[in-house]
Amino acid sequence: LRPGRLPARDGCALHIAPPGGLVGEAMAAVDAAAPPALVCVAAVGNGGRRRMRHLVKRLRQSQPDTPILAARWGAGNSSDMRADLATTGADDVAISLAEARTEILRLLPPDDTKPAIPDAVARAGTEVPS
Repeated sequence: LRPGRLPARDGCALHIAPPGGLVGEAMAAVDAAAPPALVCVAAVGNGGRRRMRHLVKRLRQSQPDTPILAARWGAGNSSDMRADLATTGADDVAISLAEARTEILRLLPPDDTKPAIPDAVARAGTEVPS
């Protein structure tokens, strides 16, 4: 399962900035695109928490009205981590691909062309049937 396919099958366009670059490069990639409906900052594992905090903070400053999802896949479900990222400007934090998909669909602004969240996703929370 590729992360890029999750939103695409739900009718969303996905633009991925190159991983591992500088925070300024990630900011430039977001600013160069059309105004985003949502920004998802993702990291795998326990490392990179300070970098993610810095990027979320900068994104919140440059995109004050854009929902920001911080995805920390494989980092465990820590209430401290969730609170920490929320205070830097993340609208929500996801710890799995399934949770990220659910939160992306929830955080996207209402749009007549956006499909409704399937009942199974809304009921299941992070447990999304495949």
